[in-house]
This record gives sequence, structure tokens and C-alpha cells, in this order.
Amino acid sequence: MSNSISLSFTPGALRIEPYSGFSLERTSSTSVTAGDTPYRAQLTRTYHLADALKNSLESMREALGGSGRSTAARAVSGADIGLDELKSATVMTSTEEVNATPSSYTPFESGFTKGVSAVATVFGEYTGTDNDRLRIDARRNGDVGEDWIKIRVKNLQNQKVDQFWIGPNYEPGTPIDTVDGLQIAFSEGNLRKGSRFDLYVYDDVGSVVNPDKPFDEIGADRPNFEWGTSVTAGTFDVNGTTINVLADDTINTVLDRINASGAGVVATFDAGTESISLTRTQLGSEHDITVGNDTSGFLAATKLDTAVAVPGRDGGWEDIIADVPQLNHIATGTAYVNGVGINVDVDADSLQDVVDRINTAGAGVVASISEDGERIAMVSTDRKAPFELDDGDTNLFSELNLDVGVHKGRTRPGVDRELMIEAMGDMKRALNGIFRDRAGETAVSAVVTGLRTSLRTAIGTSFDADGADRIRSGFGVDYDFRAQSNETMDYSRSRMRTALANRSSEVISYFADGEEGEPGMLSSMISTLSGTMDAIEDTVGHIGLNVDVQF
Repeated sequence: MSNSISLSFTPGALRIEPYSGFSLERTSSTSVTAGDTPYRAQLTRTYHLADALKNSLESMREALGGSGRSTAARAVSGADIGLDELKSATVMTSTEEVNATPSSYTPFESGFTKGVSAVATVFGEYTGTDNDRLRIDARRNGDVGEDWIKIRVKNLQNQKVDQFWIGPNYEPGTPIDTVDGLQIAFSEGNLRKGSRFDLYVYDDVGSVVNPDKPFDEIGADRPNFEWGTSVTAGTFDVNGTTINVLADDTINTVLDRINASGAGVVATFDAGTESISLTRTQLGSEHDITVGNDTSGFLAATKLDTAVAVPGRDGGWEDIIADVPQLNHIATGTAYVNGVGINVDVDADSLQDVVDRINTAGAGVVASISEDGERIAMVSTDRKAPFELDDGDTNLFSELNLDVGVHKGRTRPGVDRELMIEAMGDMKRALNGIFRDRAGETAVSAVVTGLRTSLRTAIGTSFDADGADRIRSGFGVDYDFRAQSNETMDYSRSRMRTALANRSSEVISYFADGEEGEPGMLSSMISTLSGTMDAIEDTVGHIGLNVDVQF
């Protein structure tokens, strides 16, 4: 004869003594067929693994709650002060226009009239004192580099201002000096008597660089750097990162290469000011910009070789309080720390001045500014002594989002090492079971998938590695979330024992809740597991214990 009874239970609350007439089996107290819930077996298995994992985490939390040492009283801004909006980046800019020559001329290259084949290219810097038109004409027929050809230069008033010969020994393309600092080169080809071109010169119109013209071009396609300045193939450094320069690069292609280099700057060309700016991608004065080791001539040509970086702004801590809109509720007067007066003058003091004044007042408190400049922390110099903050007539601490009143220390949890080590072994077994697909599974319930995702997120967040496939703690606990991994969690008892003995505070920080009450890894995972177990029972029915009694 065989009878079955279904007993719901809370794990650990029901004990059955072994007896030969009994067979024990965990099952659901609700009758559910495979057709009703396709994932019944998978969900039931996951429920028990989640229960085991939750128990191990609760044991770990108990282990972290042992007797510890007290920490000093501390007050921290409860919210950002808002000074981050005032932060700016360090900038380095060309010392002047890339081509600051005050005069100019056009064209850089020209053919001659009368259908001849020779072409003239103009070089140099115009040093004349008038705007003018220079007419360059040939006075004899001939082939450049083969015949004697006389060249004449006249101004707008038809006055001859220069003349010269090019002879049989002339190398085509060689610049020849002419009037007012200019040079003219003639290409191969023929010239006829009377063939000419006009060159317009300006003493009051500055030259302009073209950021899209290749460095190695001349004539009409040249970039038009200042006369005597050129850029060739080579390299230079930005913040220690090497930037390659090619002979046929342009200013803009080099700036693109800087931006893609990882040097931590954004490089731009401003056509309005004809200058290059390098701007740090990180805000604040501590992030500098350095350039140097130039073998290409690019830094000199763009006036960056002697440029000095202007430090970024650090969020307003150094600014006069009255000039910072975010601090407009602070008033001149006296605030108090442990009864010691701290004078505040909003028209003369910066917040940094006030922080320094607190630290030298002998009030038993050390004040500091957070790295991002958004919060202030105040810590008692005596671990056992509380301290009190009072705005007085300044509203100082309230504006800095610090609670006025008395601040007391707290006892930092210690660690029950052996319980922690054993509980982590239990955690490993349960966690690996949840992430290991059961043989024969062809699909995974959305509840199981959601659980795995939430657990992975809680672990990743704790180690500042959210989304990472592999996480190494450095104290004997490693995680591998890749699909092909044999074990999601790997655990070394010996390394954990050493870590708990030598750096328990670091271990605690990864698992326990934060000092301000924000949930840590254990609390996040326990909450997730509780929610998942409830969801499984809603789907499958209450998980219970089936006792089959045969007699």
C-alpha cells in the first residue's frame, strides 16, 4: 500500500528521521504537468539552487558582521554642490596666426599670354609698401633652359622695376630673385616676346594658410605657410604620444591623426583666428598638455612649438565665493566647528580658503575636497570623538550639503574568517549551478535568464567591472561569464584566508553595504534571489517536500 502526502516547508524547519519505509522527494505542492509549464523542471532546480545561494550569502553577511573597530566621525556632502559645471579643460593654442605675414600676393602660379607653354611660380614674402600690379613679360622668344630670354617687370604705372635674363644653363623650376622680396621660377616650355602674366601684391592684406593643401605641394596647391617655413615627413609628440607626419599630409589630416592617437586631446583648426587648439579631453588643471620632439617641422609651422598650455579650471573651489552662482546662499559671518569660530568673507574668500581655515583652526576636524570637486568631507581627528557643525550666520555647511549638528563615529564590521571561507565555498557551488545549463536543455526560461543577468550585474558593479566577461578580484575569487567557461566562479580558500588576514577591509568593501547605506554585492544578490524565488513559485507553485510513505 502506498500513500503520498504533500508537506510545504521552510528549508531547515522540517526534519525527517531516516526510516526504511520512507522515500523523500522534493516536489511542488501544486499539481503542474509538463504541458502546463514547459520549464517546470528547470525552474524547480533553479529555485533550490537560488535558495542554497541565498543561504550562503546570508552566512557571508553574518561573517562580515563580527566585532570590528570603530571609525572616526565623518560628514560628507549629501549631494553634489554643483561646481562641476564650472570645470574646464586645459587648452594649448598657436601663439599667433599660422601665417601671420601682413602682406600677400596672387596668383602663386600662372601661365603666360600668347599661348606659350611655360608656367611661372611665385615664391617669397612681399616686402613692398604699396598695393600694386606687377606685369612680368618676356622680351625675347625662346625655350626655357635652352635660350637666352630677357624678362622685364613693370609696375602699375608702367615703370620698369626689374629685369633679368634666363639663359641656356638655367634649371627649370629654380627661383630667381626679383623685386620686393619675391622670387619667380619658370617651368620647361617656350616663351614669346610680349607674353606676360600679372602678379597682384598687397602690403595691407595678410597671407592665409590653407589647412587642406598638402605640405609637399608648391604653386597653386601649396599650403602657404610663412615664407621659410615648411613641413616634411617626420614625427612629434603630444603628451608623450608619437604623431606621424607624412610629406603629403595636410594640417587637417595631421589633426585627425592627433584626435585618433589617444593622446587625450582634441585638435581643431579655427579658420577665423587661423590657429590650432589642443584641448584636453579631461577637465581640470591637473591634466596638462605637452608637445615636443618634432622632426617634421609641424609644431614650428603651426606656432605650437613655443605655445604654453592654459590650465583648466577646477570647478570653482579657488574662485571668490561671491562670484560662484552655486554658492550664492553663503553669507559673510562666522560658522562653527566644535564651537571653534570659522570666519567667512564671501567677497574675499574662496571655498579652498575656508577649507584651509578649518584645517588650521584646531577644531579637531580635517576637511577635504573630493577628487571631482563636487563634495566636501569632514573627519574627526580623534576616532572616539564626535564633532558638531553649526552654520552660525553663514549658511556655509547647509550650502555645501553637509548636515549641521553632531556627527558620531561608527563601528566598522569585523570578519568571522572561517565562516566566510566556508560560506564562499557554498556560494561557488550554488552560483556555478545556476549558470550551468542542465544537460539536455534546449531553451532557458526567461526567469532563469533574468536571474543570471541580475547576478552578473551585481557582481560586476561591486568590482567596478559591469559588463566584463572576466573579473579577477586579486584575493582568490574570480568570475568568468563567458558561455564556454566550465565554471562561472573560481575560488581559492588559501588565497581568501591570506586576504582576510592581511587586507580584510578591502575584501569587506566588495561584499558589504557602503558606509552611507548603499547596498553592496551581498544585499543586491540576496534581494535578486528572493524576487526570483517568488517569481518561480508564482509560475510553478509553492515548492515543497513530498513524502511517499509505503507500508
